[in-house]
This record gives sequence, structure tokens and C-alpha cells, in this order.
Amino acid sequence: MMSNKLRVSKRTAFGKGSAKRARRTGRVPGVFYGGEVGNLAIEAEEKELQKVIGKQGLIEVVVEDGKTYQGLLRDVQYHPVKNSIIHYDLFQVASNETIKVTVPLVLEGQPQGVAEGGILQHGQREIEIECLAQNIPEKIDIDISNMQIGDIYKVGDIPQLKDITIVTDPDTVIASIISKRITEVEEDAAEDGAENTAAETPSEDQESQA
Repeated sequence: MMSNKLRVSKRTAFGKGSAKRARRTGRVPGVFYGGEVGNLAIEAEEKELQKVIGKQGLIEVVVEDGKTYQGLLRDVQYHPVKNSIIHYDLFQVASNETIKVTVPLVLEGQPQGVAEGGILQHGQREIEIECLAQNIPEKIDIDISNMQIGDIYKVGDIPQLKDITIVTDPDTVIASIISKRITEVEEDAAEDGAENTAAETPSEDQESQA
């Protein structure tokens, strides 16, 4: 399942000054840590980092000495104004190591209830799973095409996944189909509440007369 690759080089200079110089050349400092690599100071091309950030599953980390490891991106930090990457952590994992990770949920299909006038409401968009590192999926597809108005799809409704254990509470809602009339009633109630609040609030003229 590993399809992402990131080439990194070892850092020989340290400190804020060297980090800024690296970023000016399009390289971003980071740390690669784990059982085999220890605590290795690295840097990588920002454009290459952008390709793997946001993707799930293992990353094939290729160090400049030619050695290849499996890793996961952790704690990516961004510049508060430029939104560019300023630092990241890479965690080395072994293929036979069981770990917990969060993977996105992707809803597939047009729900029958929506075709009949219902409204799809999204709930949980990602779940936590536990599996061997080599079995981490990039996403989990959820077929909602058979959902009718009033139906609720929960984490516990996900079909059993091969070699994967779902950690997230099974009662967590992933999606639901509600009637449009319910939405209209809720909107009317919210508007009535706002109007009543406005009517109960004294105007500036009333306050001055008081």
C-alpha cells in the first residue's frame, strides 16, 4: 500500500540561521526518528513534501546514503502568514509493527433519499484504526447509495475491514439523510426565536425613556 516517496538529506548545519537559509532555497528542515534511524536531523524539498502531506499510508523515505525506510508524517508546522511548511516530524515504522492511525472516510454513491428530496448531512469524516504499518489504507470508502430519508450510517455499520481494527466508537455518526421539511421547520424556529429575542430587547429610545 506504500505509494508515496520522499527523498531526504541529512542536515549538517543547525540553528535558526541555517534553517532560514535552507527554506530560502526551497528546502525544509525536519526530524526523522525511530528504532533504526535514532533521532536524525533531515531536510527535504518543500515541493516534494507537499506531494505527500495529506496523503495517508506509509511514506518511502529515501535517505541520501541510499538507505530506504518506512515512515509516517507527524506534526507538520506551517508559517502563520505565508502558510509554507517550516518543520515536520517523520516517524519510522517497521512493516510488522502494529500502530494506530487516522484515515479519511470517503462517501460514495448518490443516496436514494437525496434523490427523493432528502438532505445529506455529514458527520465524522475520518476514523482511527489499528493495523500493521504495511496495511494502512489511504482512505476508507463508504457506500451510501442505499440510504433512505431517516437513515443514519454509523461507524459500526462499516463492513469488516481485512486486517484492520476500527478504534473509533461504533456509535459515531458518519452520515444521515434528513427530510427537507425538518430543515425548514428548524430554520423557521430559529427565525422565530431571533424575532422574539429582538422584540424583547428594548430599543435605545426605550432605554433613554426609562
